Amino acid sequence: MRIIESNKGKTLLRNISGAFVFKGLGMLLSFFSLPIYMKFFDNKLVLGVWFTILSTSNWIFMFDIGIGNGLRNCLTRELVRGDKKRIKSYISSAYIMITIIAIVLLGIGTLLLGYVNWNNFFNISENVVDRGTLSTTVKIIYIGIILQFIFKIVISILYALQKSAVNNMIAFLTSLFQFMAVLLMPSLSVSENLIRLALVFVVSSNILYIVVTVFAFRDEQLRGCGVSFSCFDKEAAMKTINIGVLFLWTQILHFLIVLTDDYLVTKFTSPKYEVYFSIYYKLFYLVGMAFALALTPVWSAVTKAHEERDYLWVKKIYKISNFAVILGVIGEFCMIAVMQFVVNIWLGNHAIRVDYTYAFIFAVYGSIMLLQSVQETFAYGFGKVMVLCVCYTIGVLVKYSFVYFGTMMYPNAWIIVVLSNILVILPYCIIQPFYIKSEIEKLRD
Repeated sequence: MRIIESNKGKTLLRNISGAFVFKGLGMLLSFFSLPIYMKFFDNKLVLGVWFTILSTSNWIFMFDIGIGNGLRNCLTRELVRGDKKRIKSYISSAYIMITIIAIVLLGIGTLLLGYVNWNNFFNISENVVDRGTLSTTVKIIYIGIILQFIFKIVISILYALQKSAVNNMIAFLTSLFQFMAVLLMPSLSVSENLIRLALVFVVSSNILYIVVTVFAFRDEQLRGCGVSFSCFDKEAAMKTINIGVLFLWTQILHFLIVLTDDYLVTKFTSPKYEVYFSIYYKLFYLVGMAFALALTPVWSAVTKAHEERDYLWVKKIYKISNFAVILGVIGEFCMIAVMQFVVNIWLGNHAIRVDYTYAFIFAVYGSIMLLQSVQETFAYGFGKVMVLCVCYTIGVLVKYSFVYFGTMMYPNAWIIVVLSNILVILPYCIIQPFYIKSEIEKLRD
């Protein structure tokens, strides 16, 4: 009961509850939105390209050199100590650095984006989407992402304040805005649809971050800690970057292993298979999404407890998290039995015939991802990510070799991308727990 009755426990449960409410609404919205998108984009190739553009646009966030995550851990520790001068220095330094990076990226992108053959990049014929339209769409999305680069830093601040549920609220409201736009806008030509949705993306993905930033700095813990150029601190900046670079490397590796799946399916098979991948992924990620929601506030809570050397609390949370994995695995395999029924109701006339071999592979993949998410969360919370770096560095080489040669032998077998993830993530899930338990035991001293 101690874990529930403590302030840390109550804050954690409050964030988890809030996350489930907003993410639950987001999941419902996601299910309703896919059929709407499929109706809006009559051609599955174009829809696959749109999904891939949104997925690959997030690659740009890798260039923040880990400032957001570095700020998250550093700020969490300073909030425990209550040093407002240091808090202001960390926040000001982070915003100034991220703004400089954003300006540089905007300049480079403006010069280079026009020279890329995006039809070739996304593996789609100019007869389906003309080159000018695709180039314009990418440029608009790029500008939106660069703006997010600056405004999204508030997410790290909210994590440090133990208010992660607000981030889920922002994500839901952003998706709702985009959903309403697709629902209400009449479907016109392919070119007009892509450009209009790109503009909707820019507005919806930035406006809420700006509003939340204003309210975040009214919090009692941050009062008087707004951004100031005079408070830029080289030491705080370097500490944020030093911690952030480690997180950045793990993020790049995680990105290369997991978050490039949409692109790899599109590039090495066909954009139409990306839609099939999305259908399986969305269903089997339901359990993983719920799991990720519960773990979202745990990272910063563990960092805070680590700073306070609360051994019993951290040990208890780790035990509960691993037990939850077992329940999650059961949920993943139960999904197989009802998948065709769910797909028929969900997609109606656009329903696909479920391949149960593929469904089994996704259930295995989903189960491994549950265990991975627990290990990563505690490794990030402790700031100990060397095991992750080594395993994933090797894993990236294995994954891309497996996908490249596998799709050469079986050109339409997009499931190879999922099999490659299982192959490279499983070893990490076996090795990392030994180091996590060792780190927890150190808190007893």
